[in-house]
Amino acid sequence: MITEGLLWEIENGRGTIRFQPLESEAMESMDKKVQALAEEEPWGDALKGYNDAFERYLAGDFDELIPKKLYNSIEEVLKTICVDLERWTDDRDMSHAKYLDLLNEHDVYSANGITAPETGSLLDSLEKMVNKVGYDRKQRHAYHDRAYCTLLIHQVGAYLYFLIGRYDDYSS
Repeated sequence: MITEGLLWEIENGRGTIRFQPLESEAMESMDKKVQALAEEEPWGDALKGYNDAFERYLAGDFDELIPKKLYNSIEEVLKTICVDLERWTDDRDMSHAKYLDLLNEHDVYSANGITAPETGSLLDSLEKMVNKVGYDRKQRHAYHDRAYCTLLIHQVGAYLYFLIGRYDDYSS
């Protein structure tokens, strides 16, 4: 478990001491939700990137692969919905914005005037982030630390959970 920079809460019950990293509850809660989705068809393959990124995080590997795998997982969820499940397109090479447009056109994600730009901005920032962590050193971020990776994993996990939940509501 990653411990640098974390505060710990100590519980003493029945003669045992249990260490619990503070602020890890939210991360653990979101990961459990995403893992539950990954066990259901058809989400396992689409969430592989998220799972790989989380495993790297737990191993302490805070590198450019974490944001890249997270971004790829978002794209795979969008492709799973738009190409594989609904067959609204057969193009697996569209931008995430075009897949989001398809979701909106079919009332899966009824983005209103406020949330549509915010969702687009989130994905645009993720795409820019992936470009910055790519192999072109001129564009690389100067750092990949635990706090940065924690933010990314938590945000992307919540977003994946939201997207899949909206689709499940739509398809029911």
